[in-house]
Amino acid sequence: MRLPGKPIERLASRGVENLTRLACVVALVGLAVMMVSIVYPTPLLVIFAMSGGHAIGGFALLCYLLAVVMEARAPRG
Repeated sequence: MRLPGKPIERLASRGVENLTRLACVVALVGLAVMMVSIVYPTPLLVIFAMSGGHAIGGFALLCYLLAVVMEARAPRG
């Protein structure tokens, strides 16, 4: 199944710097979610931090890895 509009080309045109910036912002959001569960350790917040915070952090890691791969595959010159 192919996504309409060529998403890889659109992502490449926006640049690696923007993707890295997105990864940093998303990682900070994930850290904030995990920090809230430490400051207010109620059971539901801890459960949300363990699932939601790690999912957000995983998305940030994927964004960063994609930026690294895009930079490595970029034409030199």
